[in-house]
Amino acid sequence: MKSKQAIQASLNRQTAKGSYDIVSQKSPFQKLDRLFLDYQLLWISDPSDFAIAEKCRQSGFSTAQAFRSVLLAIKGIRSTSYSTYSLPATKNFIRRCGNMALALNYGYKHITGKELINDQLITTHKVTFPNGFDIEAIAGNPTNLRDKPGRELVLDEAAF
Repeated sequence: MKSKQAIQASLNRQTAKGSYDIVSQKSPFQKLDRLFLDYQLLWISDPSDFAIAEKCRQSGFSTAQAFRSVLLAIKGIRSTSYSTYSLPATKNFIRRCGNMALALNYGYKHITGKELINDQLITTHKVTFPNGFDIEAIAGNPTNLRDKPGRELVLDEAAF
């Protein structure tokens, strides 16, 4: 396991390469190390165009991905399409994203007086943000992945 200094150095190098910085030092979300473990922070902050993670069940990767997807949408970087092997797992991910968005909205509204999202924009299969970005659930059929340019595509538990 990498030390916190090694993780921060890695994130600094990745940001210096001209990639987007999801968790900036100016962000109100800068104290994420109190909420997430080191490997989750690496996943949330990974600017790669293509990333694969080998994970075990109940390890917190889906929670980290949900938070990453919400941050990407809030900051207007990109929308996310999420697919997994079962409909209940997909609904659970969207529900998790919606809950995170509402929790961030609560804090953001308290600090700034503005809203990031309201609960009317959260449905069973989609979380839509006022800036036009969204997080959507898609069925596991590969043909559903067409016509999704510029989106972060998440294939969770794709080996099943």
